[in-house]
Amino acid sequence: NRGLLLRMRALPLFLVVLISVFECCSGVVKILCIGDSITAGGTPFSNVKGRTYRVQLRKDLEARVPGEFEFVGNGCDGCKTDASKVSDKRCDFGCKSKLDNNFLAFWGWTASQMVEGNGKEYTRTDGLGKKVPPHGMAQWVEKLDFDVALIHLGTNDLGHGKTKERIFTDVSRIVEVLRAKNPKVSVLIAQIIPYKRGVNKVVDLNKYVADHAPSISTEESPVIVANCFQGVNNTHLVDGIHPGEEGAAIMARSWEKQLFPLLETKYGLKVKPPA
Repeated sequence: NRGLLLRMRALPLFLVVLISVFECCSGVVKILCIGDSITAGGTPFSNVKGRTYRVQLRKDLEARVPGEFEFVGNGCDGCKTDASKVSDKRCDFGCKSKLDNNFLAFWGWTASQMVEGNGKEYTRTDGLGKKVPPHGMAQWVEKLDFDVALIHLGTNDLGHGKTKERIFTDVSRIVEVLRAKNPKVSVLIAQIIPYKRGVNKVVDLNKYVADHAPSISTEESPVIVANCFQGVNNTHLVDGIHPGEEGAAIMARSWEKQLFPLLETKYGLKVKPPA
C-alpha cells in the first residue's frame, strides 16, 4: 500500500531488498496438487490400484528442501474406505491416508467438473463438515493458502470426447480461480501421461497445452508446462490409465524438473542436489 511504499523509500536499499525477500519468501512453500484419480491415487481396498506421483514427490522434496514445503488441499473422492482399515500401507498408493490428506483430486472428474463441481456431495478433509454441497474450485480453495499448484487434468475429458481447445479453456478457468485467491500463485500444468486407448489424442492435447500455456502466463503468476508424458508408456500403467509405482516415480521427476528451479528462483529455497 501507499503508506508502506513511503516508509520503504526512507530505508537504506539493502533493507528494502531484505523486506521484499522476506515478504515474498518467508515460511514454507505450500503446494496444491489438483487432478483426477491419477493425482489422487488408489487404495489397497479400492478398484483403482494406481499409484500417485505425490508419494515420490513428497520423498524427494523431503530430501532436497526439508522442512520448507507443505502439501495442502481438502478434497478427495474415492477415499470412502472404512476408517478402521486406514493404515500406513495406504500411503504407498497415495489416496487419503494418515500421512497425506492434503490434495484436491477426484476420481473420474474432468477439468470442467473441477471448476464447477459435478452435482454430488463429497467429503472434505479440512474439518468443515463430513458432507458438503456440490463444490466447484472456488469453494474448494476458499479456505486454502497455497503458493504453487500442480495440475494434471484432461484424461477423463478426452474419454468424454472433449476437444483439446475445451480442455485447455477449462484448465485456464482453474488458473483464474487460483489467481483470485492468490494473485501470485505459480502454476505447473502437465502434459498428461498417455493412456492405452487414447495416445494420439493425448499427444494432440499436450502439444496444444505447450503452445498455448504461455498465453496465460504472467510475470507475477507464471504458468509453466511440465512434460509428464515423456518417459511414461503402457508398461508403466497398471490398467491402461493409472500409473504403477515406476510410472508414478517418472511423473514425480517430470514435475521436479520444473518445480525445483521454481522453488529456487521465485521462493528463494536452497535445493540440495539429488542423492
